[in-house]
Amino acid sequence: MTPPAALLPTLRFLLVGLVLALVACGDRDGPFHPYTSGGGDGEAGIRMGAGIFVLDAEGPGWYGVLTYSITNVTRRTISLPNCNGGFPLRLERWSGKEWKRAWSPALNDCASPPIVIEPGEDRALQLGVFGAHPDTPSWSPRFESMPIDGIHRLVVTRAFWDGTGYGPSPGDPVPVEHLTSRAFWIVTRGE
Repeated sequence: MTPPAALLPTLRFLLVGLVLALVACGDRDGPFHPYTSGGGDGEAGIRMGAGIFVLDAEGPGWYGVLTYSITNVTRRTISLPNCNGGFPLRLERWSGKEWKRAWSPALNDCASPPIVIEPGEDRALQLGVFGAHPDTPSWSPRFESMPIDGIHRLVVTRAFWDGTGYGPSPGDPVPVEHLTSRAFWIVTRGE
């Protein structure tokens, strides 16, 4: 018997909850390792505000807000290149074998003062995610592929040690493992 269409979102959430429960109870060193990745030395530099985020269908794509914090778990100052509060990051989706780029925001081309995160500092942030269907022409940003639902992580793609974060000498690059979240789920709602 096919469930009524009104129950499908509820069933999707229950399925995701069941999968997360199984992952949480499973062997962390077993074959399902995306949930233990990110954050150098076992501590994530990006901590997500939840384990599941919902993106709602809106116009030609999906929209939602991801809450997270960046914690500088190192002993050096981290500078993020900044343009009106935006900095280079992306969502990656677990393909079953590797992390693949899923979405990144459209950023303006400007140079505001860098976002500086001192050692031990914890900065709470929000990311408004809007992305069109991959086949939507002339729309940016777009999701790289379908389906969107699945296991994701957030990665800051450009950061510098002890530098200005921009200009001819932005500083030495911060290794990506210091600015990568642990895995979390994204589910979509609506069509």
